[in-house]
Amino acid sequence: MAVVLTRRVTLLALLLLASVLSGCDDGKPQSTSTTSAPSTAAATTTQSTTPGDELAALARRGTTTDFTGRYALDSTDPKSPDATVTIYRLGLSFRVDITRGRATSVLMTATQGIVSCQLAARRTCLLLGGPGTTPPKAFDPGLQRLITTDLAALADAQNLTVVPAGTVPAIPGVPAATCYQVSGEGVDPGEYCLTADGVLRQAQFPSGTLKMTKLSAAPTRAAFVPPASPTPVPR
Repeated sequence: MAVVLTRRVTLLALLLLASVLSGCDDGKPQSTSTTSAPSTAAATTTQSTTPGDELAALARRGTTTDFTGRYALDSTDPKSPDATVTIYRLGLSFRVDITRGRATSVLMTATQGIVSCQLAARRTCLLLGGPGTTPPKAFDPGLQRLITTDLAALADAQNLTVVPAGTVPAIPGVPAATCYQVSGEGVDPGEYCLTADGVLRQAQFPSGTLKMTKLSAAPTRAAFVPPASPTPVPR
């Protein structure tokens, strides 16, 4: 009788052991519940990105992207005929060449400061101010603001109204861009189209439209050497 009881106890122990092992995988207990706890990430509400945020992200990339871009300027002002524009950006240095016919006007930052040049039958340059200054209104074509103060305002994204304005498809030598209609403090109101690297692909204002026709690599420092010795502008 004792033997039979011992066998029954042993059999019961084996059944209990098998039940325990069936709930394990490689020695790790498995949950028998079919309901999992909600994920913390899934429970967190994701904030949507606004057009202003998107534009600011592109503009911030643009503030550190060096490039050489050629543009066609289609002017609506009869006093400012159409032109070919070349924009150079290298760090904090910029140069804007505006060519109409055989004459080219240049506004650039040089080691001496801000310089304006006229390249025609002869080359003449004027020193408008020291480093970090802005050009006087009479010498300010406004185009340099698109890659300096306007771009900085877009990157800051403060007190701006930003509305999506579609995209511009890529063409040979020029990448695609995303466009936004912008108005507000510190920026020329209009439409700005920036590439994925934040480079100005196109800009449209009441005074005209600027469209990129060719994008090249960053310029060298030689591009910011005045083509003639600058003379201080008369005061």
